[in-house]
Amino acid sequence: YADVYLTGGLVKRSGSVTLECFNSKNDPTAFDYTNVSSLSRLSVEINSMTIDTGSVSIDAAIKLGTTPDLAGNQYLGHTHTSGVSATTNGSLSVYAHNNTIAPLSPLP
Repeated sequence: YADVYLTGGLVKRSGSVTLECFNSKNDPTAFDYTNVSSLSRLSVEINSMTIDTGSVSIDAAIKLGTTPDLAGNQYLGHTHTSGVSATTNGSLSVYAHNNTIAPLSPLP
């Protein structure tokens, strides 16, 4: 829509994400590629992942209308958003299903 403007510059991301794949004994050095379908776990750890929008801002008109494109002159107001940031911490584990998926063959 012509009534929405994005201004500013740099969006910064800091922190780290760690992805690890383990076998049933949680030993990454002894991973069994022959039974990946039932003995594996993917672990994701998010370490203080921060998104900082800095000087980026969004200015938008607030409209009310009866059509999807909000055509016409139903202007209700204006909104300005800036200085938004978010920090995320946490972890996620995904376990494989016990099915019969054969491991991929090595490329020639």
